[in-house]
Amino acid sequence: PEGLPVRRESPVRAWVTVMYGCNNFCSYCVVPYTRGREVSREAEPIVEEVRGLVEQGYRDITLLGQNVNSYGRGTAGGLDFSDLLARLDAIEGDFWLRFMTSHPKDATPKLFETMAKGRHIAHQLHLPVQCGSDEVLHEMNRRYTVAQYRELVAQARSLMPDLTLSSDIIVGFPGESEEEFADTLAAAGDNSDLAFQNTHRMLLLSTEVCGVYVCDVCDRIALPGFDEILTKKVRTKKYALFAGCSLTF
Repeated sequence: PEGLPVRRESPVRAWVTVMYGCNNFCSYCVVPYTRGREVSREAEPIVEEVRGLVEQGYRDITLLGQNVNSYGRGTAGGLDFSDLLARLDAIEGDFWLRFMTSHPKDATPKLFETMAKGRHIAHQLHLPVQCGSDEVLHEMNRRYTVAQYRELVAQARSLMPDLTLSSDIIVGFPGESEEEFADTLAAAGDNSDLAFQNTHRMLLLSTEVCGVYVCDVCDRIALPGFDEILTKKVRTKKYALFAGCSLTF
C-alpha cells in the first residue's frame, strides 16, 4: 500500500518498508495469518522515499520486510532485493543502508556481492538460524539445513571479512530433545564458527493454550538450557517466566 502516513521519531534514523506479509509459514509463526501473503512495493516509490530521506538529512536508513530477500515477486519492474539495494546504493549522499529480516532460504551470493560492492550498504547481516538441529529445523518448516546456513555465512564473510552477523534462536521447541538442544547450544556458543556478534533469542515456555501445551519439554530442557546460554553469554541477566518472552543482548 502506498500513501500511508509515516511517523519519524528520529532526525537521523529512518525505517522504510519495502514489502508486507510473508509466504513462508514457519510452524511457530502467525505472521502469514495476521499480516497476509507477501506484497512488495514497487521499486520507484521506494527509491523516491529513500532519496527524499537522504535529502532531508537522514543518515541511517533501514529497509524493512518480514523476509526482504523475497522482495520483488509480482512487481512490475521485476527487480529482486539485490537489484533494489543496488539502485538505492546509487543515490548520492552521506548515508548508510541496512535491512532486515533475511530468510536463509532466500539469501544468495548475489545479495552478498551487492553488499560487498556497495558504497552505502552496511556490512551487517541479520540472518536467523533459529536452531542448530536439522530435525528441528524441518519441524519448524524453515527449508534449509545447518550446513546450508553455515555455507551462506562462509560466502558472506569471504566477501565481507568485517561482516557483523546477528541471529535469532529458539530453544525448547515442542519435541526438542536434549541432543537437539545441545546442537543449538554448540551453534550459538563462543567457539562456534558462526561467531554471532549479537543474538536475539526467543524462549518458548510451557503454557497451556486451549488444553494443548505449547512446549512439552520446557521443564526438562528450555529453562535450564536457556539459563545455560544466559550464563555463558550475559551473566548479569535472567530469563523472565512469560510465554513467548524474548530477550535481546
